[in-house]
Amino acid sequence: MSEQQVGKIVQIIGPVIDVEFEAGRLPEIYNALHVVADGIDVIAEVEQHLGENRVRAVAMKPTDGMQRGMKAVDLGEPITVPVGPETLGRVLNVLGEPVDFPDRPVKSKERWSIHRPPPSLEDQSQHPFVNPVEMGLKDHRPILKIVRSDPAYAKAFEQVFGKKGAAITMKEVEQAIAAFERTHVAGDSPFDRYYFKGDAKALTDQQKRGFDLFVNKGRCVSCHKPVCGELRGSLGDCAVNTAWSRSQLARSYT
Repeated sequence: MSEQQVGKIVQIIGPVIDVEFEAGRLPEIYNALHVVADGIDVIAEVEQHLGENRVRAVAMKPTDGMQRGMKAVDLGEPITVPVGPETLGRVLNVLGEPVDFPDRPVKSKERWSIHRPPPSLEDQSQHPFVNPVEMGLKDHRPILKIVRSDPAYAKAFEQVFGKKGAAITMKEVEQAIAAFERTHVAGDSPFDRYYFKGDAKALTDQQKRGFDLFVNKGRCVSCHKPVCGELRGSLGDCAVNTAWSRSQLARSYT
């Protein structure tokens, strides 16, 4: 954490506050500022460098009672929130404060920046297999067994990665899943055009075969329906069928 600097508020317009600091000591964009004075306890986030040693920040709480001249301390880092199992089932605001039970703060071992880069699709792809509320497998061995032994998967992995049998690891599985998921990115992605708009040319023949494996052979669509409401009629129906599908899928792999 960088050294904390103290500035003074020079303008307040609703939730927007301008703060002046000493020359050469401006806080970084997205740094958190803490204003504490006369019953005021507000965290603001720096959004813009205005010039003349001033920054513009947005308050995360009402600025009622805030006045020009009050001190604003640069915390030297972005806003952070609790992470870890302690947060499960809790409702937190953008500051990481509990909204569901205000008198029960979340005491986690770590706090991460709200501007922390998201994990890659490769990193995310391995967790659903062993997540108890998804496939619920004890480890990744059943997945590797299928990929290594199924003729279609084995052939595809050898063609793409140059590996077969025991040489195929979860690293290759993660890369394969991530590559497929990247065709599903919203915003007129190739998959959107193919599946939703009926553009047969949006995907290559290889990508279409991959989608067919995803839907029919892998049965991944049992849990990951692109248009849940359309296929099942309602989100409630989809949730029930998804839960059943997960249990059946987990049993078939153990």
